[in-house]
Amino acid sequence: MTPKSARSLAHQVFVVLALLLTAYVALVAFGVLKEDVSFTATVATWITILTAILGMRDLLDRRLEGQTGAWWTAKLGLAFLALVLGAVGGGYCAINMDDIIVASPFFTATPMIMGALLLAGVVIASWLHWGLILPGIVVLSIAYFFYGQGISIPSLAHPPYDTGFIMNYLALDPSQGVYMFFHVLTSDLYFLILFGAILVGIGVVRLFIEVGNVVGARVSGGAAFPAIIASGVLGSILAQAVASTTIIGRLTIPTMQRAGYSAAMAGAIETLAATSGQLMPPILGLAAFIMAALLNEPYVTVALAAFVPAVLYLVALVFSVMSYSGRVGLDRMNVTVDWRAIWRLLPSFVIPFGVVIWMLTRYISPALTGLVGIGLALVVWAFNGKYRVSVREVLAGIATGLELAVVLAILILLIGPLAQSFQTTGLSNNFGVYLALLVPNSKFLILLIAAVVAMLLGMGLPTPIAYLASVLAMGSFLIQIGNIDALPAHFFLFYFAVFSTITPPVAVGALAASKIANVSYWHVGGQSLKVALAMFILPFLFVYNPELLSFPDVSWQLGAVTVLVVLMQWCICCCQFGYMFRRLGVAERAVLFVIGAAGFVALLHPDWSLRAAAGAAAVVISVYFYWSAPARRSAAQAAAE
Repeated sequence: MTPKSARSLAHQVFVVLALLLTAYVALVAFGVLKEDVSFTATVATWITILTAILGMRDLLDRRLEGQTGAWWTAKLGLAFLALVLGAVGGGYCAINMDDIIVASPFFTATPMIMGALLLAGVVIASWLHWGLILPGIVVLSIAYFFYGQGISIPSLAHPPYDTGFIMNYLALDPSQGVYMFFHVLTSDLYFLILFGAILVGIGVVRLFIEVGNVVGARVSGGAAFPAIIASGVLGSILAQAVASTTIIGRLTIPTMQRAGYSAAMAGAIETLAATSGQLMPPILGLAAFIMAALLNEPYVTVALAAFVPAVLYLVALVFSVMSYSGRVGLDRMNVTVDWRAIWRLLPSFVIPFGVVIWMLTRYISPALTGLVGIGLALVVWAFNGKYRVSVREVLAGIATGLELAVVLAILILLIGPLAQSFQTTGLSNNFGVYLALLVPNSKFLILLIAAVVAMLLGMGLPTPIAYLASVLAMGSFLIQIGNIDALPAHFFLFYFAVFSTITPPVAVGALAASKIANVSYWHVGGQSLKVALAMFILPFLFVYNPELLSFPDVSWQLGAVTVLVVLMQWCICCCQFGYMFRRLGVAERAVLFVIGAAGFVALLHPDWSLRAAAGAAAVVISVYFYWSAPARRSAAQAAAE
């Protein structure tokens, strides 16, 4: 069999098995089939096998592209090994789960070996798609579960555990270990991911680009707005920053460069716009579903709480673009907007997306919501006339959705043992107590340390793992020692886990954008950090001002704090790029910095007189620069003549 035919076979087998899995999960989710104790092990086995097949297909793609490398054959063998381990170990657990539960935790050797095989299959399959760092961390956590009693630091050691006890928690209990976040996959995430991918497959990306062109044709520096709108909306649907950057960035980054944006700035704008999708409802991403599970709250509660901070994130990005384009002298986009395409494609997005949001806000099952969204998307696609994409493209969208769902599913299985090891051994609480002995009792300093730890833990890791690792390491520390409520504490760590994707030295979002922009990764990463400065302060603000997480409960405090945050971001962004209605001198930028910093400090204190003073100063300086702008421009033109 040739590599090309083998690749085709692997892809076809993957799609068929993934569709069968989707049907099985749907039938169980809606009660057509009974959800018995073997359900979790059955799906885990299926996911491990599918991930291994997907890994084989991707390796064959590299072979066809001539990118085999020295370890290609070994990796292909490991992919096949993951398939066998998952099928044998997971299959045994699925068939014998009733007996395993009865015997728990006094197992014979056979179930423990089979559980270990399933664990090994999950780890290897995850390595094929997520790299070595993440599975390595999980393996270390498992090793700690087995041997942590030998650590010499008493606060970090744990009592000795029996092997059967450990294996029960890691791989044999259908609600623990690899199955710990299983309901996040089947009940919440799976069909929403498919819905997002199918929306992309029916051609709504063109709609996002055209809407961005409408805005871009009306404002200075308008070439950035197709990226902000398209990547932001697409990111909120797919909840995958790198995927959004890759899909949209191929169109928007070259457009921004042609319009006068530097390659680094174009890459930074695309990176930050795509990243906003992990922060903006309705889907947010896997990390938000894990947050809901850890907080024991409905996912919709978490999604609604995320709304105001996500809007403020985008406001900061828009302010940075406005100031940069003014400083550089960029004009509006000179583009012809296809209004017919907008009006014809608008229902393809608004109808299914609107219904999904309505159902989620009514606390209807995310699984049912995703399926309804999929059905509506396919129905409205059929009525798109000449703008209807081909059946082949729709099928490609479905296949992409299945791939995204499976790759995220193996991640959900992998992080279970990590969380289980931390929780069962008490390491999370012990680590918090250990830090409390080293850190002064300062709420701001505690938050600053947590932010640094979250970003360090997130380097090179997927956002869900970065968030979970941050919560396991710092969550109890923030809640117990910092005296911070659980929801703001989790959101704080979630935001900095997301920020780790744009922060060098390992910023996967910036890396993807730099390749498209054909510029140094460090230039994109540095510019991303500069633009993101007004975003990095947001997590601190919603810890000190929890009303920012209170949506949809609207109060005057929420409105007042939001306005002050916007004014502060405006001053900071204009200070960074040196333009507020006109070019600014060094002293003027210094004044803006002082006002922005004062606003930040005021928001850390409950005194509304300080907050009002900072807000008034921001308004006054903005009005001054606005009224002085025409005179300065006239003087500059006269000097030029």
